[in-house]
Formats: sequence, structure tokens, C-alpha cells
Amino acid sequence: MIAYLHGKLVELLPDRVVVDVAGIGYDVFMPTSAYGRLPGVEAEVKIFTRLQVREDAFVLFGFLTVAEREIFDLLLTIPGIGPRVALSVLSAVSPAQLQQAIGADDADALVRIPGIGKKTAQRIILELKEKISKLLPYGRDAGKAAPMADNNLAEATAALAVLGYGTAEINRALRSVGTDDAASLPTAELVRRALKSLRDN
Repeated sequence: MIAYLHGKLVELLPDRVVVDVAGIGYDVFMPTSAYGRLPGVEAEVKIFTRLQVREDAFVLFGFLTVAEREIFDLLLTIPGIGPRVALSVLSAVSPAQLQQAIGADDADALVRIPGIGKKTAQRIILELKEKISKLLPYGRDAGKAAPMADNNLAEATAALAVLGYGTAEINRALRSVGTDDAASLPTAELVRRALKSLRDN
């Protein structure tokens, strides 16, 4: 099992990063929300990981905090949720925000996450309500969570900046998403739509 990678960040891609550890480049799939917290290319980075072994591939998923990795592990215990959906959840909400939504039985907040329908949202709340409170006492994850909409916009802006886009381009692309949509969309979807706008123009 690979618990973490400590090496040089050599490439940033829309859905993954490449980390050089002792001359070996590792592809690591990460939540979009992590991009704004990553250092620049060529900088040293430590990424906590989970390895998924498939018949045709070994796939690494990475996180910047142990809490995010623990939430990823918990989500995978829920029937019908695989690594990609779990990554989508962490792209849209922080561990503290997820805990808040589960504690408040707020299925609507979870339904806004790509890949999460009403039934899956209810299943997440049912399955994780007790587990997540034991795993992540409220406040451990950087204190009080920021409002989800503001947080997602900030994270989308940071992720696009890490990918090399300038401030003017980012603002224009996010405006093209629409004010109402931008306020309600999770980070991953904001980035996806902004990137489409940037490619089309």
C-alpha cells in the first residue's frame, strides 16, 4: 500500500497531477478542490494516497490532508459509490462541509454534487452519520467551513490559475457560466464549464 508520495510536482492536468519521486513519475487523481492549495510546478509536495488495484491498472488517488483521505475511504464503504464519485464529492465539498450536510440531514446540498442523486444522497447521510462524527469532530477541518458557494468559486479560480490561466481569462470564463449557476455549482463542475468556455473562445 502506498500511504503517501513525497516528491516534486512536475505536471498539473485537469483531472490529475504527476509527482516525481526518486525519478519515477506517478499519475495521481485528485479532487479539483486541491488544486488551489498545491504549490507550483517543480515545487516539493506531499500527497496522501489510496491505491486502487484493477485488473488492467493500478490507480492512485491523492489528497492534501489525512481528513480528505479518510472521508474518501468512508465514501467507498457505501454501496454504489466508487472512487470517481467519491473524488467528485471531495471536489465539491470539504470534509467539514460534508459533515455539516450529513449532520443537518441536508440531502439537497449533496444532490448538487455531480454523480449524486437523491437516493445516493440519502444513503450517504444514513450510512455516514455516526461514522463521520467519530472520524471528524466538528471544527478539526480548519475550523468553521466557509459558505459553500463562495468557497467553490474561490477554489475554481485557484484551480484555473494553477492550470496557467490569467486573472482576466478566469474571470471571463467564470462569468460565462452565469451568476446564478456559479453560486450553486460545485467546484469540479465550475472548472469543467470554465475550461470549456476557455477552449471555445
